[in-house]
Amino acid sequence: MESPQVVCVNGLPGSGKSTVARGLAAWRDRAVWLEGDLLQHRFTVSGCVDPGIGDEESLRQLDLRWDNLGALTRNFTAAGFDVVVDSLLIPRLWDRFCAAVVPLSVRYVHLAPDRDERLRRDAERGHATVGDRYDFIAEELERLRGLGPWLDSTHQTPEQTISAAAAALGWS
Repeated sequence: MESPQVVCVNGLPGSGKSTVARGLAAWRDRAVWLEGDLLQHRFTVSGCVDPGIGDEESLRQLDLRWDNLGALTRNFTAAGFDVVVDSLLIPRLWDRFCAAVVPLSVRYVHLAPDRDERLRRDAERGHATVGDRYDFIAEELERLRGLGPWLDSTHQTPEQTISAAAAALGWS
């Protein structure tokens, strides 16, 4: 039996992380999709703080999100499931997540439609838009370049992007 694989799908809000991560999980025979936003915002009944605020409590909750994603990843891979994680991932959190799932190897896929397309998609979501924080977050994510493929999905359908990501992972 092949060892379970762990993949983080990253990109700015509006890049298609959730759609692609869910599609990649469906590509595999035994896989789960772990959505960071769901974990933090739906399971926390009260006291949840927007991770974009950047104060001490929001950073603590963001760390907790990634600690929980790590714990779930370990549990699912121990049961033989591949894990596809979808959550905005900054460099500090990449290191934290990788440390949390040792000895598992984590693969990285970055979705990078062009700026205008990401802003359009982000605005259409109607929730959790990044607005004026967009350029700051984009600059932070540049530090992750080189961890894995960066896919320009500007002119792709979700299905085409999922196929491109699967091919980049060697899953096709």
